[in-house]
Amino acid sequence: PIDALRKTSGSTEFLGYTTTESTSELIGIIAEKQLVDELEEVGHTDPIGVVLDQTPFYGEAGGQVGDTGVITGGGFQFDVFGTQKDGELIVHFGHLRRGMLSVGATVTTQVASEHRAGIRRAHSATHILHHALHQTIGEKATQRGSVVKEDALRFDFAHGKSLTRAEIRQVEDIINARIAEGSEVGTQVMDLADAKKLGAMALFGEKYPDRVRVVTMGDFSVEFCGGTHLSNTGQVGFCKITSEEPVAKGVRRITALTGPRALERIRETEDLLEEMVKILKTPQPSDLPRRVEVLQEELRDAKQELAKQSSQSVAGTIDELLAAAEEVDGVKIVACVPENGTREVLRDYADQLRSKNIPIAIVLGAEVDGKAALLTCVSKGLIERGVKASDCIKVAAKVAGGGGGGRPDMAEAGGKKPENLEEAVAEGAKFYRGKLEG
Repeated sequence: PIDALRKTSGSTEFLGYTTTESTSELIGIIAEKQLVDELEEVGHTDPIGVVLDQTPFYGEAGGQVGDTGVITGGGFQFDVFGTQKDGELIVHFGHLRRGMLSVGATVTTQVASEHRAGIRRAHSATHILHHALHQTIGEKATQRGSVVKEDALRFDFAHGKSLTRAEIRQVEDIINARIAEGSEVGTQVMDLADAKKLGAMALFGEKYPDRVRVVTMGDFSVEFCGGTHLSNTGQVGFCKITSEEPVAKGVRRITALTGPRALERIRETEDLLEEMVKILKTPQPSDLPRRVEVLQEELRDAKQELAKQSSQSVAGTIDELLAAAEEVDGVKIVACVPENGTREVLRDYADQLRSKNIPIAIVLGAEVDGKAALLTCVSKGLIERGVKASDCIKVAAKVAGGGGGGRPDMAEAGGKKPENLEEAVAEGAKFYRGKLEG
């Protein structure tokens, strides 16, 4: 349908650089992938596409998202949730809320001003960020892509390693210094050759027409750009970098917030600090690191004491386990599921049982975090007889709904069925018995 509309209507004139409202003619309606002359279905599920002869709505391009807003006229209201550019046409996507759309109707357009303002802040901040990166890590940090939304931006750039914390802070400082300067933001359409003479930065791999739009900021930034911008860098208000990460070999990504969203992020951080101060009962946020260190030390000491007591508790039951263990061909088979067991407790049992220096085959189980944990081990002399812990664990783990492996003398596994632990341990003991009797 777009191709047919393009043949009959040509293009949409974009008015959005100078205004956010207009009186326009409705020249195309796209519903269910077809051109229609009229539409009066209110509450339709699939979005409708509306094309005008001229519009202040920016169609998504160059990484900048499309505008939102409303189109009205003749008793109808059409809410626009997104705008796309298709060749020379701009398509407004949305839903009819009341009335009837008809081709040829005169309509009034109104771009959502707050949404557009947030996009302008983020887009202008993107250009300042590009400049700040050049100042911090060099001019080889060229743009590799970007996404600009309402008070949020994502900027990809060429760089072979992660930025240090100091570099990120320097970039952020430069951005906010340029914002504070309140430099004029200017736009001009000129010949491509003249733009290059001015030193305009181009997007890597992008092809440009003979006539291009150039956006300048003070004396520090000159870039090819077709997006919507502020008239003064001070209007960004504030910019906060939220992350820096790799996205491809030799390409890094910075995400940042501007204006109200940047301020909101700062307040969220302050609220979190305040909550931590209350929970950890420290006089000031600056006391938090030391308080956390103290708690870590206390936790480490408590774990060591618990491990000591646990080991003593295990030691007290070793003789009982050996006395109750089945003996096959001179080998003790210890199979049990200790109460309140952990993986560390199972290993402690295994170490203390093997320290008795007698022929022994062990299979132990415990429920850990809602899952089955299994451990098997054998004295080294049994490996030569073909009795291996790594074989036993596979048999036991299968019953517990899992798998695992390890060395011939010791192996571990996990499973999704902790309710089958007793059966799994019994199956492991049966495996040992069969090997020893065979």
